Amino acid sequence: MRRLIPVFSMLALLLFGCGEGEKKDEGGFHPSPKGIVYGWVKDEASKEPIPNAQVTLKGETATTDQDGNFYFTDVEYSEQLNLEVSAPHYKPHSESIALNKPELSRVIYLKRDFDPQKEIETLIDRVEMLIGSDDPKNIPELKSLFSRQYKASDDDATTFVVSLGLIPKNYDDVFLCVSSIFKKYDEIKFDFSNIKVVAPTAYRADARMSLTIGVKKAEEDKKAEVDLKCTLSFVRGSGDWQISSWKLNEIIEIRE
Repeated sequence: MRRLIPVFSMLALLLFGCGEGEKKDEGGFHPSPKGIVYGWVKDEASKEPIPNAQVTLKGETATTDQDGNFYFTDVEYSEQLNLEVSAPHYKPHSESIALNKPELSRVIYLKRDFDPQKEIETLIDRVEMLIGSDDPKNIPELKSLFSRQYKASDDDATTFVVSLGLIPKNYDDVFLCVSSIFKKYDEIKFDFSNIKVVAPTAYRADARMSLTIGVKKAEEDKKAEVDLKCTLSFVRGSGDWQISSWKLNEIIEIRE
């Protein structure tokens, strides 16, 4: 066995002794060794990946993909590199790293600079006010609170309420739906309560809540109310939250 050790040592020297830092170019210079820096950017609270975050290293910027991944290649070894990360609605992050091996991975957690519960409640209050105004002039603003990808769920409960003309089927239906409500009823109210928001990241959220829809026709002296439990989903980019889907979880009671 002792005779084998020098043999292995010589092989190791031949195979691994000459790293990138030992190779010479045509001019006889020793190029600096280089490596890869890669990792993930995540929400500190939920640990969910953050897409479209900007990661900067040595003047180069990479954008994270949908899984929060980023990477830099051909990074020269250094004992002090500054890694900076930013994303809308999150606090900027900066840290010093040392690259002295072929690969270095980092998991970066960004602190939130937003309050999803408060922000979603504010949006829902706005929906209540605009619908309750019974004023067609407010329809464009109301429509702006819906994303272009908005779509009502296709389950039985939601489909039933959509068929009554009380919530829009999709984004293109928002204007027609609300216009019809304003024309058909003299009074309309959407009363949201018990709102509970869950936001995996700054860019998507779900809110479960109770909803009472009330309508009244003055000429016929008729009114009706329906109590529901529903879930609204929300999305946003660098701007404000918008409603992306509407699902009626349960129809509790209909009163006439």
